[in-house]
Amino acid sequence: MPWDYWDLTYGEIVEVVECVVENETREFKQQATLVHTQGQLNMVAIGMALGGEGTYPELSEVFPSLFGGNTVEAKEEDWQRMLRGFSMLADAHNARR
Repeated sequence: MPWDYWDLTYGEIVEVVECVVENETREFKQQATLVHTQGQLNMVAIGMALGGEGTYPELSEVFPSLFGGNTVEAKEEDWQRMLRGFSMLADAHNARR
């Protein structure tokens, strides 16, 4: 804490700075995860709007670590979901040609 700064030793100051950096890094990773997930959801919604036959995923599928579900399984299937989304977009685009 800033008001305690003058009472801290050098080692304690280093520890506080490392904790702040660790907390900031964790927060940035959370934000990056949300941005990535939002992009995937947008891809599904655009695919559906272009005539794809996809379905909007349940909340537990999108955020398995928050709302239950197997996170390892979700990560393994993540690339398959992305592939399906890209395939839907490509099919819809090719159908309009």
